[in-house]
Amino acid sequence: MDRKTFDYYTSLVPEISEEEWVKWNLMTEMLARQVILPPSWSESPPFDLGHPCHGIKCFRRNDGLNVLFSYFDMDGKPWLHVSMSRHKRIPSYEDMLAVKNIFVGNDRQAIQVFPRTEKHLNINEYVLHLWCGLEGDGLPDFGRYGVI
Repeated sequence: MDRKTFDYYTSLVPEISEEEWVKWNLMTEMLARQVILPPSWSESPPFDLGHPCHGIKCFRRNDGLNVLFSYFDMDGKPWLHVSMSRHKRIPSYEDMLAVKNIFVGNDRQAIQVFPRTEKHLNINEYVLHLWCGLEGDGLPDFGRYGVI
């Protein structure tokens, strides 16, 4: 991605207050401490995304799967955001399932959002995102009628 495109995408990120910054950093740290990494995973040093980011935690599996892990408040509700990427391809379903189980947990639901075309932003073609509502998932029970 060229610098002009990157600058455009980062300009869309709203500013947050110092109080929000501190809270989001603390919450990301607290949630990350609950993650139990299997031996094939390690925490990676944070990298410069070119704009001020709140406490993103970075992880890497020994086969090159990367994860960014962070807390957000959205519309007054707490959310966990987990993105995963590979260098030259989109992560597989198996990658996504492993990331969900490790970083979100088996006891929480995660969703992948497919926004309307006009809301879609694609900063990196090899990244997938999961979102987890930390106070209820905000979704109906789609399995109620036997299918999900």
